[in-house]
Amino acid sequence: CAEFSHGHEVAKLIGAPPGYVGSSQGSFFKEKADVSSRWVFLFDEIEKANDKLFNLLLSLLDDGTITDSTGNLLDFSNSIFIFTSNQGISDIKETSLGFSSKGPSQESINTTLKDSLGKKFSPEFRNRIDEFIYFNDLTPENIAEIVKMNLKNYHVEITSELVDYVVKNAYSREYGVRELK
Repeated sequence: CAEFSHGHEVAKLIGAPPGYVGSSQGSFFKEKADVSSRWVFLFDEIEKANDKLFNLLLSLLDDGTITDSTGNLLDFSNSIFIFTSNQGISDIKETSLGFSSKGPSQESINTTLKDSLGKKFSPEFRNRIDEFIYFNDLTPENIAEIVKMNLKNYHVEITSELVDYVVKNAYSREYGVRELK
């Protein structure tokens, strides 16, 4: 959603207002609604978007419809909207400092994340979301499996030593497995 960090970029979804450049062109949502009302929309890293996007999504999340810039009522009542967010991750890192070797409990982490979401997103927006799913950190076993899947793309013999080496040199707690490739 970094491409929606400025308010005027929301026009990509519903079209430019009448009188503005591009107002005669279609919009992303119009193109999709003309085909079907059944879609899965993924808004990755929603916390990076401008508040205008959240306001636009209120109608969609409430009754599944939205009016585009030309007055067409677009129906997405059979669609699924998924939002990912890294909101609150830095708050978790702050709470995990200290002398405890175990770190914060999953319940404590979820509470911290929920509090952070409450600070970032309006109650109206949060109340239209059916479910919040919190993901745990990757375990060493998860990382090893990801390494094995990626090594299958290369003509190498996959040994436990190779997997251990790649895990040790390509994984970081801060960036996850992004460095793997």
